[in-house]
Amino acid sequence: MADLSFVEVLTAMQGTIGRPVDVLVCSGQGRPRGATAMLTGALSAGPAAREVFGEQAPADAVVFVVGVDGHGVTGYFVLDPDSFERAFWTEAGALTVAQGGVVFVVRMPHRNGDGPDHDGLDDLDAVDDEA
Repeated sequence: MADLSFVEVLTAMQGTIGRPVDVLVCSGQGRPRGATAMLTGALSAGPAAREVFGEQAPADAVVFVVGVDGHGVTGYFVLDPDSFERAFWTEAGALTVAQGGVVFVVRMPHRNGDGPDHDGLDDLDAVDDEA
């Protein structure tokens, strides 16, 4: 299994803008303990983190918008280089990211079958391996 750097995760996310994603957010330090949010929709570049979350947001955090419907934004997805812990591709082609005590899994349906070979795991327990 090869861990990804923050820049590699950011690059993968930026390459997915305009395409559908499913995001599962799990609570728990290291190992996911339970789903706390599920988002689905097309990925868009978001506003500056401080525009969304105020002055307490890290200045260099990157915000992505997941799904925009007739009622507005359905959710935000934030990458923060200061709280980033690790990331990897699962064998199923999902991007798993651990940061700040939260684990989120981004399923990118467009990558199934046509993406590069991903070293990875099929089990989120791998997040525990280095915790």
